[in-house]
Amino acid sequence: MKLQKSSIEIIKMRSSCRTFDSCDIEDEKLQKLKDYIEEINTETKIRARFLFIKQQKNSSGSSEKIGTYGVISGANSFVVGIIHKDERDAVEFGYLFEKIILFATDLGLQTCWLG
Repeated sequence: MKLQKSSIEIIKMRSSCRTFDSCDIEDEKLQKLKDYIEEINTETKIRARFLFIKQQKNSSGSSEKIGTYGVISGANSFVVGIIHKDERDAVEFGYLFEKIILFATDLGLQTCWLG
């Protein structure tokens, strides 16, 4: 799957977002993102995989805040990267994750890295 803009353009326009509006991703964009994640998973040579997950709302109808480094609020959709504990190619893992982040940005989605 190809990017609509060049990687350099997308890198320049991307910014890290920590507050989201809890809106769902449009169906067409969501399917493109899921398809791209599957493409990455199929092509990778390292013992790693990426998943799209959607957080369920809590009893008050909003998403929970997630905190690791700083706080993310309002986000209800996530891409999770999982790498095998014995895998030594962390650079390749980061490269693949960055490809997904840039693809999401190219779709017009806001993103934030959490480690």
